[in-house]
Order: sequence, then C-alpha cells, then structure tokens
Amino acid sequence: MVFAIIFFASLVGTGILYGQNPHAPDAPSLIEGNSSDSADKNAEQHPRSPASTEADPALPDYTHGLHLTPRLGYENTLYNQTGVPSLGQTALRGNLDLNWFIPRSSFGVDLRVNYTLLPLGSTRPELTARIFGAHLDLGYTVVNSSFIKVKLLGGAYYTSMTVTDQILGYPALIFPEIYPDLSLYLFNKITLNATYRFMYLGSIFDGSQTQLVRSLGMNIFINHNHSISALFEDNGFSILFPSLIQVQYYSMGLSLGYSF
Repeated sequence: MVFAIIFFASLVGTGILYGQNPHAPDAPSLIEGNSSDSADKNAEQHPRSPASTEADPALPDYTHGLHLTPRLGYENTLYNQTGVPSLGQTALRGNLDLNWFIPRSSFGVDLRVNYTLLPLGSTRPELTARIFGAHLDLGYTVVNSSFIKVKLLGGAYYTSMTVTDQILGYPALIFPEIYPDLSLYLFNKITLNATYRFMYLGSIFDGSQTQLVRSLGMNIFINHNHSISALFEDNGFSILFPSLIQVQYYSMGLSLGYSF
C-alpha cells in the first residue's frame, strides 16, 4: 500500500511539473507555450506579405512629358489649279514634332512642322514645288487608362506652297482645326496612334471645302524617353478663291523617326 501511494504521488508530481495535471485540463503546457512563443517571434521576424489581390500598376505613361521627334520620309503630292496643267511630285519630306503634355495633368501642347526637302520626280520636270506646313494645338486628355488614351486638340494649321517660276501654287494659308487623338498601348512597349484632323474653311473662302488630315502611327519604346516611330499621313483640301481660281491639293506619305 505504501509503495502504491508513493508511485501515485510521483505521477501527480510529474504531471504538475509538465503542466499536464488531469485536474487542470485548460492549463497550457510548457511545451505548447514554447511553441507559441517561437511562432510569435517568427511572425515578427517574417511578417506575412499582403494578399496578391491588389491591382497591377498602370503601364508607363509614354505620352506625357516632353518629346522631340525628327522624321524623314517619302511623300507623293498632286496639285490642280484652274487654268494650268496639274502637277504631280514625289519628294523627301522632313518632319519635326514637339509634344509636351504636363505630367499629372490633362493639358498639353502639340507642334508639328513639315517641309519638302528634296524633290525626287515630277510630272513637270521644269517645276520644283516645296510645301511647308505647321500645326500648333492645345490639347486636353479626356480618357487616360493603362491601355488607352484619348485626347482632344484644337488650334491652327499654317501652310504655303512655292514653285520655281511662280506660275502655280498657293499663298500662305491659316486654317482653324480640331481633332481627336487616340493612343492604344500594346505589350507595355508599343503604342498605336490615330488622328483625324478636321479644318473648316467656309468662313475664310467662298465656296471652299473642309480640309481633312488623317494619320496612323506606331511607336516602339526603347525606354521611357526614347522610341522609334513610323507615321502614315494623308491630307487634302479644295479652295475656291474670290478670283474664281480653284486649287485642289492632295498628299500622302510615310516617314520614320526617333523620339527622345
């Protein structure tokens, strides 16, 4: 009997020592306490990362900021004027584009200049025509997301045409213009761009028609500030001057450029 009592007492003492007293089932054991403390320390040293449900950041905004783009391209023009034979010409054309859309703002300025650099061929070899054009516009970004951008621009277009013997061509003209500009982002490095310029001449010349300038462009970005671009553009207008001389002009061209 004495040995049984001693054996029972030793079991109870062992249970109390390790926190496993059968009469206190809710008391945490020392082993469990050590495990909990270790887990807390690990949680402090290695906090859990936030859930991966956050939206991906927007693509880099390549269309905002200051960009200068010189271009060199090929153009084909056709010119008709009352009383003289028509003139068709192919030539090398130089373009210079300056775009500044203020970062973290919806407003910007767009300047585009082009000039006939070197005539290559003509239906009238005795004549050389050179055409100068410049667009100056203010713009506002209407839609701005990670994959599409829509801007609305308006301003003025200046153009003039000079010919070697002055028997044809048109004087300096200034047209008001307004147009949308659409840009699509592809693969985070490519943008496609389309514009449709509308120029109303009715309040300037009797019997005149509107001028339309359409363009399609693609930019491949090397980094945030540099890109290689290609631009296709066609435009045309018809004007009846008060002297009853009618002028019709049409051109189309493709140019390559580097933006920085």
